[in-house]
Amino acid sequence: REEGKLYVGDMADQQHFGVPNCWTSCSYVTIFSRDDSTKAAEKLKDSNNLLMVMGHAGLECLTDLVLVDQYLQRGQGRKATLHLSTPNKQMSLCTASDIHAAVDFMAALDDHRAKGIATRLRHALEKGSLILKSPLFYNTPLPYWAAPRNFKAHMDQFDYVIVKSDWHYRRLTGDLEFFPCFAFSRLTSGILPNATLLALRTVNYPGSVVGLPYSAVNRARSHYKGYWDEIGIFAAIEMRYDWKASEQNRVFDTCNCV
Repeated sequence: REEGKLYVGDMADQQHFGVPNCWTSCSYVTIFSRDDSTKAAEKLKDSNNLLMVMGHAGLECLTDLVLVDQYLQRGQGRKATLHLSTPNKQMSLCTASDIHAAVDFMAALDDHRAKGIATRLRHALEKGSLILKSPLFYNTPLPYWAAPRNFKAHMDQFDYVIVKSDWHYRRLTGDLEFFPCFAFSRLTSGILPNATLLALRTVNYPGSVVGLPYSAVNRARSHYKGYWDEIGIFAAIEMRYDWKASEQNRVFDTCNCV
């Protein structure tokens, strides 16, 4: 954001900010056009080898590290790997040096909780339970399904994969344009088959997001017209379901909610 500049989202009537949560039974207004966070958190409890494909540096990186710290604390023998950008690839994407800078920043804060997180993350880096990698695959335009065999073999070791940002989300879809209600689970069914797959992103580029419920898309379009998917005030938390495993999931898939 630029100081003093007015954005489309700033002009939204607060009572219409976001759309009613279409994924849970709650009636409150949310900025999430799809929210699988409750089910995703339940699945994360069973994980022992997490991969997080990191998004942007700065505040986003700090909150990601808090999640990683909590993950490592809540299970014996857990490992977490962060896939990071190579330096100078894209200036806002998180690199290994950004991770170390974020840990140093938390260590320097006058807050015992932040210092505790920094201490634990440093210890995790030293003992190898937190691993930083910058695969050259991310320097290519390839989608995940076209990745080299050695990279796919590396990815197959993880039981839970979190993909962040539009930049990496497009590797799940091949950067192809789909109807926004096209089923996320069906589209990604052949990618990372051994892992629970969770995608976190803002809805800020037209034609680049899938898996949204019809009701969420219709309400967003009615409030924000043609620019609903480019103003960046909506977000999506999308977990892949086994859409062939149960009648319930097949129904969800038919409704394009999953």
